Amino acid sequence: MEPKQPSLLVDLEVLRHLQGFPDELERYANLVKHAHPQGRSACGLIIQRPGPAGFLRRLCELLVSGEAVVTTAEAARLLRTSPQQLLERLDRGEVPVPEFRDGAKVIWRREVWEERLRDGRGPA
Repeated sequence: MEPKQPSLLVDLEVLRHLQGFPDELERYANLVKHAHPQGRSACGLIIQRPGPAGFLRRLCELLVSGEAVVTTAEAARLLRTSPQQLLERLDRGEVPVPEFRDGAKVIWRREVWEERLRDGRGPA
């Protein structure tokens, strides 16, 4: 994937999706503190540096490419359930297959959830 140049606005979007992941939030906030005074995007730093293809990198890649996403806590709210119950439902195949998963860190494309809710397969 050849990402567009990340903007500082994408950094704010990333923060919104880190709810429920305090370690990732702290890591990302530290990157923002170092990147922004230099006029750089923290998302850009993550994508452009070599490193593992983990949760934060994949989240940044998707947002920079223009994808609307939903993470674990957001999906749990959509289903009116707890993140733990959502993960159990995911393990049983009762919710859409995610774009990325590493334990409790899950990313779906937002359109998958919008379609599911539109079709009446929402909270159960």
